[in-house]
Amino acid sequence: MALGNSTLVEFYVRPVGDEVGVTVVESGFSSLDLPEALREDQWKASTGGWQYELAGLRTRAELDGALLADGTKVTRE
Repeated sequence: MALGNSTLVEFYVRPVGDEVGVTVVESGFSSLDLPEALREDQWKASTGGWQYELAGLRTRAELDGALLADGTKVTRE
């Protein structure tokens, strides 16, 4: 990983009652080798991207073992 060209993404997974909590922390935007305006654009895009990805992860986790309308059972691969 070259400094100034990437960010660091950390995932924290923990039990929360009967569920699982996932926290994503992405850092390193301030050291990206980009003009300030582009760094801010990257941060905003990444924030929205993680919200989208985590929503998909939640949907997949909630569907595991569920039956779809056509009778197909959803399982993890």
